[in-house]
Amino acid sequence: MGSFTNEGLVTSTATGATYNRLESCLVGSTWWLSLGSFWTGIKGQTLSSSTGKPTGTSVTSLAERFVNSDAMEASVIFQNGDFYYLFTSWDLCCRGTSSTYSIHVGRSSTFNGGFVDASGVALTDGGGTLVLASHDSIIGPGGQDLMNDVDGVIMVYPWNQQAGLLFRLAGIVRFRQHVVAFSLAPS
Repeated sequence: MGSFTNEGLVTSTATGATYNRLESCLVGSTWWLSLGSFWTGIKGQTLSSSTGKPTGTSVTSLAERFVNSDAMEASVIFQNGDFYYLFTSWDLCCRGTSSTYSIHVGRSSTFNGGFVDASGVALTDGGGTLVLASHDSIIGPGGQDLMNDVDGVIMVYPWNQQAGLLFRLAGIVRFRQHVVAFSLAPS
């Protein structure tokens, strides 16, 4: 293993800001950072490839909701084929059996905006195709990440199972091959 040098803070939420800089996700080799906001949607910001710090102060809105306190966070931008998929978690996490978290997605031909859901609704206009929600004994799935595996695209996510558990469990979903066709039904 190589050595590690702490180069300092990349970004943080400023007092009075209209969004949070939490749960960031660096998009591949593009030096584009998506960050969750919870109350004003998902934002994106360009980072310098030489310093890893923001190249400016402006952020781009990638997704926003207008219901349930606009609760949206945990963004992951994942490239599959010619498209970039923006996965987000909606509503409330980490409340045991009262958790309302769910995972939604949109796609774009670019990593830095223009995401729409499967019905063509822009994610900046409240769109988002439901990927996974509470069902059976799985409560509040969200906080997801994705990876390519030899068998296809894998999504991992924490979830709650039953009353009395003080921790979240981990789930794994393998998407069918037609994820590229924007039919995101898990197998």
